[in-house]
Amino acid sequence: IAMDTTEATAAIRQGALETSKESFIYALKNDDGRVDTQKIKFYLQGKIYGAYWDMGAKAFQTKDFQTASNSFASCAEITTVMSVDGMGIDANAWYNAARASQFAADTTTAIAYYSKLKDTYYDNGIVFYYIADLQAKQGDTEAAFATIAEGRQKFPDNQDLLIKEFNMYVAEG
Repeated sequence: IAMDTTEATAAIRQGALETSKESFIYALKNDDGRVDTQKIKFYLQGKIYGAYWDMGAKAFQTKDFQTASNSFASCAEITTVMSVDGMGIDANAWYNAARASQFAADTTTAIAYYSKLKDTYYDNGIVFYYIADLQAKQGDTEAAFATIAEGRQKFPDNQDLLIKEFNMYVAEG
């Protein structure tokens, strides 16, 4: 229903994708063995994930960054529920959700999504830079310095973090 764009389903299409996602996640979290969740995963994950990814990409291209952020976060949520010990999480979806939130000027959500990203196996110091930059723009330089320190511990040679830390010290006088 969510993917059918004909007039026949217009009245019931609103919210169908979100309902599908919630039902899919509920089924995975509450597996009592009565249903073959492997079939559910195989069929529905791709359909629901794909619909959200397409929606996010289209929204990003048209600069509807809030919709893009929500859509990519839904992709990430689906893969997070399906992950085993953190493996299988779609780090690109969290990254896209964070960037879209940042472009939408939703700093709090952007920091939250970047933080989820840094807790995955996404091995890149730029995430720490983005978090610290947003924290500094919010006026929380203590948190920004702590984020830089955490990032530099993991990525000691990352130029973005070194420059951000230097510029923050210069700005503080």
